[in-house]
Amino acid sequence: SVNPTSTPGIVTLGSATVLARADTYYSDAFVVNAPTALGSYSIIATGATCCGTVTSSTVSVTLPFMTFYYDGSSIGAGLYRDGFSFSLSNPAPLGGLTVTLVNSAPLNATIPSSVTIPAGQTSGTYRITGLLAGDIVVSGAATGWTSSTATMHIVTPTFSFVGLQTSRTVGGTPNTFTVYTYTPGCGECDYFVSGTTISFAIVSATPSGIVTVTTSVVALANNYLSPSATISAPTAVGIYTVTASATGFATANSPTISVN
Repeated sequence: SVNPTSTPGIVTLGSATVLARADTYYSDAFVVNAPTALGSYSIIATGATCCGTVTSSTVSVTLPFMTFYYDGSSIGAGLYRDGFSFSLSNPAPLGGLTVTLVNSAPLNATIPSSVTIPAGQTSGTYRITGLLAGDIVVSGAATGWTSSTATMHIVTPTFSFVGLQTSRTVGGTPNTFTVYTYTPGCGECDYFVSGTTISFAIVSATPSGIVTVTTSVVALANNYLSPSATISAPTAVGIYTVTASATGFATANSPTISVN
C-alpha cells in the first residue's frame, strides 16, 4: 500500500497484493504507477503470514527536466554551427514536446524560436548563427518541465591556412592552398552564412616581387573552406608572408616562408 503520510494521490499501485512463491526469498514484481503530482511517497509492504511490515525509503517526485550542453562554446561572428544539443530526463510525451528557445542577446546571434522533440525521443539539436562578438545565454523551456540554460561566446573569427608550403625553391612549382574558417576557442568548426570574399596578399617580402598570389576568392555559403588560391613560383632567394582577410574576420598571417 501507499504510505498514508505520502503526498495525497501522488501514486497508485498496479495491484494491492503480489505473491511470494515457495522456495524463493523475493516476491513477484509489483508496479507503482506514474506519479500524478509533485511531492513524495513511500510504499508499505506487509507479509500475510510472515515477515511483519516494512516501509520503503521515501521517493521524491519532481518535474521532468532538460539539460543544455556545450556551455562556454565559442561560435564565430558571421558564421554558423549546427548540432548544439540538449537532453530530456524523460521521453517526450505522446504528440511530442515543443521546447521554446530564448536568446538573451539577439543582436549577437540568432537561434530558432523552438525545437519540437518527437514522442518517445530524449534529445534535440539547434543551430546558432553568430552576428556580433559578445556572450549570449540560450534558455530552453517547456510547460511542465524544469528549464535549462547554456552560455555561448560569439567571437571574431579568422582563417587557418591549409596546404601552404613554408620552404620553397627558386623556380619551383606554384603553391596551391586554401583557407578554413577558424573560430578562436573552437578551431575549424563553423560554416559561412553567405558567400564571402577572401582577399590574399604577399607582405614582408624580401626582395619585393619574389612571388605573386591570387588576389581573392569567394567562399560559398554552407562551406567551411575557400576555393583554392595559388602562389606563383618564386623568382629569387628570400622570404615572404601571406595574409588572408575578409570583412568581419581578423586578418590571418601565415608563418614566414623561406625561398632557397
